[in-house]
Amino acid sequence: MRQNIPPPFAGTAVLLQRLGQSPIKIGLLSSDSTAQVGMFLDHYGLTNWFQAWRGTEPEDIPKPEPALLYQLCDRLQVNVSRTIVVGDSWVDLSLAQRAGAAAFLSVSEAWGRTPVAGATLILRHWDDLTVW
Repeated sequence: MRQNIPPPFAGTAVLLQRLGQSPIKIGLLSSDSTAQVGMFLDHYGLTNWFQAWRGTEPEDIPKPEPALLYQLCDRLQVNVSRTIVVGDSWVDLSLAQRAGAAAFLSVSEAWGRTPVAGATLILRHWDDLTVW
């Protein structure tokens, strides 16, 4: 497992708190292992904001194949067609498209990457997103 745990970008905890006060269900799917995802969430005190999470294990078919997203949506009891995928790469966009997700939000700039072309919405900062 990684010893260095990169931080979430600025404003993540605040956004999760705002989302946590809404009826929105929050899940996390990562290319990292499930153990690494849990370690990240625990390390930064974010665990309680997610109703479900999972990583990708060696036996899994990785993103952009949608099987893991379908499993996560099943655990959340949410139809994937009502799901917004948030990601930082073309793999995440392709996952959203293949799965039939409602939208894809690109947050690439926070990690110093170019926004993902074809995204439904590009966010520079979490503050750009309004939660009702």
